[in-house]
Amino acid sequence: MTGYPEESCKTTEVFDIDGGTCDNFPDYPVLADGVTAGLINDNILFSCGGNNPSQQFARHECYTITRDGIQESSTKLSVGKSYMASIVINDKYSNVKGNVSKLVKISSS
Repeated sequence: MTGYPEESCKTTEVFDIDGGTCDNFPDYPVLADGVTAGLINDNILFSCGGNNPSQQFARHECYTITRDGIQESSTKLSVGKSYMASIVINDKYSNVKGNVSKLVKISSS
C-alpha cells in the first residue's frame, strides 16, 4: 500500500496471490509510505500508520478502505508507527512492532 516516491504515496493496490492480479482501490486520503494493511472479509482493507514523507513523522490514523471509498476509523494506534507488519486471522486485524513515532533525520557532513 502506498509507497515512494512521494507522488505515488496515495496509490492503493491489492495483489491477489492466487489470481496473480492487482486490484486498484481508491487513492489513500493522505500522503504516506510504510503503511500496513490487512484484507478482511475479502473486500475490506483495514490500514494503519505510515510515514508522512514530507514532514517526517509516523501517523497513528487507521482507515477502512473498500472499492467504493475510504473512511477514517475511530480506531487509532496509541503511538504513530510506520513500516510495521500486519496480519489478519479470522477477519481480525493485528499489527506487530514498527518504527518509532518520530523519525530522525540524519545529515551527512
